[in-house]
Amino acid sequence: MKKNLQYFIAGFLLVLMVGIGIWAYMKKASYNVELPLTQEQRAEYQSKIVAMDQKLKESRQRGEEKPDIDYFIEKARYQEYLGHYSDAIDTLLDALRYYQVTSAGWNNLAKLYDKVGEYALASQFYNKLLDTFNIDRYYYELAWDYYHLGKFEDARNAYGRYTQLTGGYDNELYKLLYAPQPK
Repeated sequence: MKKNLQYFIAGFLLVLMVGIGIWAYMKKASYNVELPLTQEQRAEYQSKIVAMDQKLKESRQRGEEKPDIDYFIEKARYQEYLGHYSDAIDTLLDALRYYQVTSAGWNNLAKLYDKVGEYALASQFYNKLLDTFNIDRYYYELAWDYYHLGKFEDARNAYGRYTQLTGGYDNELYKLLYAPQPK
């Protein structure tokens, strides 16, 4: 009797763990879209991805501590061209395991997160870029992200910093941030 109870509990726990694993897999956001590409374009982009995977594999086989970040960025670029945004994000996040501080990686991740509407995540990477590299043009991107998040005061502050530091101007964003809102 005691043995049967142990088997039952073990089986129950196994089914529970598998169920949680399946649930977690299904909860993962998928940002893939179908883009109007020719067969030739698809084949070319797929072959570029395979080539970058091969370069990453060879780099690891040579025992390099950090594979060249350009391999990750190029692979993510072709995944993006295919509309495989989730894969591109995963590729760039993989690069962050090797490169904790990378303007190219953070910039590309922020742009992808903007593209899929994950403005809070994008703004995190733009803030990292500003804090680490002090590249003023990212205030513009940050202003748009804050606008999309409904953080209008933060958006105005970021846009103000952008215009003050770069002299840049965006009529559309200006109107959205400063035009009187209907009541």
